[in-house]
Amino acid sequence: MKIGLLSDTHQILRPSVLQVVKTCDEIWHCGDFCNTQILHQLRLIAPVRAVRGNNDHEQALLTLPLVEQFEWEGLSVALAHQRSSLLSVSAQLRCFGHTHRLCDETVDGVRWLNPGGCGRRRFALELTMMVLTLKQGELQVTPIRIAP
Repeated sequence: MKIGLLSDTHQILRPSVLQVVKTCDEIWHCGDFCNTQILHQLRLIAPVRAVRGNNDHEQALLTLPLVEQFEWEGLSVALAHQRSSLLSVSAQLRCFGHTHRLCDETVDGVRWLNPGGCGRRRFALELTMMVLTLKQGELQVTPIRIAP
């Protein structure tokens, strides 16, 4: 199973991001859609797991959870917009956004991923997302750089 991991689309769903997520079985979004249209577009492509970001103020987005926990292929996963929201959860894989910076690190046996931001460009940061796959029980993370 292939997962498109996104965050911080900020009202922009770039054609190059769409190209990648169309190859995925599921899409996980770590918040800051900024409008429901992005969420609806993604749901037309694949099943979406999503959390609310600090800029998600539309009524439909306010119904999204701040933290979502679930099992994926035997791996416990938690999604949130801000890393601090995941400090007290118990999950092997913790995905977050907010900073618009790629992060892939393991701390005390916990894998922390931030796909960066792939919508509105923030400061001089590059636009990025990730693709996740499990091969023979091992999580493989592929960062994707998006042309502005």
